[in-house]
Amino acid sequence: MGVLMRKPSNNSSSPARNLKKSAPHRTVGGFNVHQVNKFPVEYESGNERNTTLLLSLCHDVSSIKSQPIVFDYIDEHGKHRKHTPDFEETSNTGEVLYLEVKSIDDLLKPKNLAKYIQIAKEYRRKGKNFRFLTNIQIENQPVFDAVKLLFRYVNSPASLVHLERAKNLLNAGAMPIKALMEQAQLDLLDVFTLIAKRQLTFDLSKPLDPDSYVSLPNQPYEGITLEAILCSTRYGDLLQKLALGHQPTDQSLLAAAKDWRQSNNHADVWSVVGGFAELPPLRDAGSSGFLRGPKLRRAFALGLHHPQVSVE
Repeated sequence: MGVLMRKPSNNSSSPARNLKKSAPHRTVGGFNVHQVNKFPVEYESGNERNTTLLLSLCHDVSSIKSQPIVFDYIDEHGKHRKHTPDFEETSNTGEVLYLEVKSIDDLLKPKNLAKYIQIAKEYRRKGKNFRFLTNIQIENQPVFDAVKLLFRYVNSPASLVHLERAKNLLNAGAMPIKALMEQAQLDLLDVFTLIAKRQLTFDLSKPLDPDSYVSLPNQPYEGITLEAILCSTRYGDLLQKLALGHQPTDQSLLAAAKDWRQSNNHADVWSVVGGFAELPPLRDAGSSGFLRGPKLRRAFALGLHHPQVSVE
């Protein structure tokens, strides 16, 4: 049975459907990520939003498109259906990959499994590369915290002078960010911008901070890659087989997926039962410059010189 691919009519980089019209009840948005797409990359869920952040920092990703095509397929009951992959990713080698972004517990529900197995089989039959990307892979730590931090600097201008200073020092090997800043006369903002621009890499096994070691790409640290993300976590093999149209057989993994969010939601300061204790706050929100507006919070990103902001 044939599959009808429907590409955007006006521009190959624009979405195949209008998210505002197709999902008016959802929170939709978009990002300008110039290094992977000259047009805004749209999203219609938190997982898709986080995927945009992640893909923009992957060293093996050349470009991405959101909602790239719509195609018809035949479901398990023989009915005609339509499917729109969430992203089309083009690698540095020119290979095209279609991504479906889902939460792991939702994807592995029996009803959704049956649906996406049929979709995956159609992709395979047509010779299209197709993979699933789930929240458990996207939010894998400590890389996810680094992604959220570095995305603030993705569209910042990178100085060639700063890059040359960094290269001259890092040609001898990896070194801590603090040492690089001191010897190359760079600010933290400059270093984070070079990392976000994929000119420098860091130790992905540890949280990113001023004490982290950085290097030139693959000397020795590899950058964040989509292929590594797709293969990460104990679900990587299961999801790869599912993307080929195979039914998962590991019942223990299927059962664990249902409780993944709960098992990874560790207690923190907001995990309170019975209300807050009658004690002074940990900090004074007014004096510390607690900012509710995203534009003001962005000014307090690590590496920036903090302006004096008054809180009403």
